[in-house]
Amino acid sequence: RRQRQMCIRDRNQTYSMSAAGAPEGWNVTFTPSGASATSSVPVDAGATSSITVAVSPAQNVTAGEYPLTLTAESAGETLELPVIVKITGTYGINATTPTGNLSVKTYAGETKDITLSIQNTGNIDLTNISLKAQASTDWEVTFDEDTISDIPAGESREVTAHITPAKDAILGDYVTVITASNKAVSSECDLRVSVQNHTSWGIAAVAVIAVLVLGLVLIIRRFGRR
Repeated sequence: RRQRQMCIRDRNQTYSMSAAGAPEGWNVTFTPSGASATSSVPVDAGATSSITVAVSPAQNVTAGEYPLTLTAESAGETLELPVIVKITGTYGINATTPTGNLSVKTYAGETKDITLSIQNTGNIDLTNISLKAQASTDWEVTFDEDTISDIPAGESREVTAHITPAKDAILGDYVTVITASNKAVSSECDLRVSVQNHTSWGIAAVAVIAVLVLGLVLIIRRFGRR
């Protein structure tokens, strides 16, 4: 928010206050000393009225300089005051998935591809964003690109992560931490990776157990008769 004082000296008049050049989504208010915000300001002849001008930029505004023209217009005259609002900008980044779902299922020793969404939540363009991963021992995590060259303010980029659990990983849930960062900002994304059994393996195991049980029954019957 940028504030600026306007002083008006003239005969008894009422001035209509306005701001020209403000981008869409900006809000400009005029508040006379000791009063509430208004767009119409009465000024007695020979008196001075101090007006505070408050400029609230849009939430997704990009950094830069924005010229505005503040105008006080009455029946007798028009007063103009050019000002420049300088937006210094803020950095912001968020690592997630396009759907926001951070849980995936996979199998030991098999690669699972996961789409990540790297979002620029600030109003300054981001450059040279590196991607890194921290996973369990003997797990492998790679990306189709380790570095994103740039993400304009308010936009996002999608990257594919390739997660391969260890061949001897036991069944259960594991956490893989994905980090997206550059020199100015950083964000972490915790992926819960569930290592499961193949259904076919389960069927095979049941079949083996059934064969063993059947064999044991036959042995018992055979030797039981003796």
